[in-house]
Amino acid sequence: RLTGDIVLKAARVGIPIVASLAAALDSGVEIARRADLTLIGFVRGKRMNVYHHPERILLSQ
Repeated sequence: RLTGDIVLKAARVGIPIVASLAAALDSGVEIARRADLTLIGFVRGKRMNVYHHPERILLSQ
C-alpha cells in the first residue's frame, strides 16, 4: 500500500513518480499532492489508477 510514510520518504529524496500494485491510502494521496509527486496505484499492465499528475504518464499503443 502507498501510505503517507512511504510517499513522504519518496518525496524527501526527490523521486517524482511512485507506483504500486496495491492501493494508495488517503494520506499518501494527500502527501503526493502537497509534494507535487505523481502517485499510481493498482498497476496491472496498461491499467492503473493515477492519483496525481496523470499527464506525466504516457502509454504506448
